[in-house]
Amino acid sequence: MAVVAVAAAGWLVLVAPGWVVGADADLMSPTERASALNNARGQCLTFVTTMGGLVVIAYGVNRYYLEKDKQHLEHDKQRLDNDKHLTGLFDSAAARLASTDPTVRAGAVRTLARLMGDSPRDHMAVRDTVCDVLRHYAHTSTSAGGIGASPEIVAAVDALRQRPPRVEPRPLDLTEVQLPRADLIGANLADAILPCADLIGAKLSRAQLIRAVLTGADLTEATLEHADATGAVLARSNMPRADLTGAILREADLRRSVLYCATLRFADLTDADLTDTDLRGADLRETTGLTEAAVRETIVDADTRLPSGIGHPRLRAEE
Repeated sequence: MAVVAVAAAGWLVLVAPGWVVGADADLMSPTERASALNNARGQCLTFVTTMGGLVVIAYGVNRYYLEKDKQHLEHDKQRLDNDKHLTGLFDSAAARLASTDPTVRAGAVRTLARLMGDSPRDHMAVRDTVCDVLRHYAHTSTSAGGIGASPEIVAAVDALRQRPPRVEPRPLDLTEVQLPRADLIGANLADAILPCADLIGAKLSRAQLIRAVLTGADLTEATLEHADATGAVLARSNMPRADLTGAILREADLRRSVLYCATLRFADLTDADLTDTDLRGADLRETTGLTEAAVRETIVDADTRLPSGIGHPRLRAEE
């Protein structure tokens, strides 16, 4: 192909100018004929150069798109291979979750946790599977989340606590799970569904509990220091001796909840619903957002410690 192109170019430069001058060459003087031939050769040379440039450009463009197509094919192959690998990991882990050996199940959960970190696309599927594990295996255990807990429960709690901070279109569903003494420090439980959950003694410091549903949950002696429970539903929850120091409870629903001897110092109770909330023996000193009107709707006793400036309804009644 290259030889043909060179021959064509030579013909255009050496032979074609004579054709261009044609029959008029016999009527010209030698000087005029030489000048005409030179002009014709110049035009032919310009044409050859232009066409050569266009051919080079066309060749370059063609190579560019061929390389791009090759890269796309290689990328698609890599993506398919990666998808196959991730699917294999998920299927293998899901199969091991059915094992009768808790350590095998724990290994499967840790595999899922790694998959959740590596594959944003699989984040929700893996997260929901981990929730399934907790609802299934942490439903009857009396020490599901703490010392002596089954290893797959510990692994599942760790997976949820340490999962990547991504947008999650569905809330965590942990209905009726039993996770006493679980380490959920800093966990993202925003919008989570945890009605009737057993979280006795759980560590929830700095946890995100925004709009979480904890109706009827047992948080006896749980630690919720500086947890954000804005808009959380804690109605009828059991929180005696819980530590809510610095917790954000703005607009939280605390109706008929039990906060007997709980610590709420520096907590934010702005617009919280405290109707029939049991605050006997609770420490509410230096809370913000607490009003006398709200306190009058609660159950208090002589051991209830209120912020300065808020009268004690029980003591007033006894005077």
